[in-house]
Amino acid sequence: MPQDKVSDNNRELETAGYGLLNLSATWKAIQRLQLAAGADNVLNNEFRDHMTGYNRVQNPDIALRDRLPGTGTNVFARLSYTF
Repeated sequence: MPQDKVSDNNRELETAGYGLLNLSATWKAIQRLQLAAGADNVLNNEFRDHMTGYNRVQNPDIALRDRLPGTGTNVFARLSYTF
């Protein structure tokens, strides 16, 4: 959902809505052993989360006072053993 209710006092900027595709799977190998894997932002969409901050330093990739970008694709794996 876009965020258009912003603070004029803080000079907040509006942000557009966005959608992400996250995938995950879990497999219980045995009673005490569980494997999990997944990927967040599978399509590597560029987005700006309204709750992230603004760039406040000189950076060649992000303009000063631009909202910080959201994370790109993240892949993970997890092995859990209960004893």
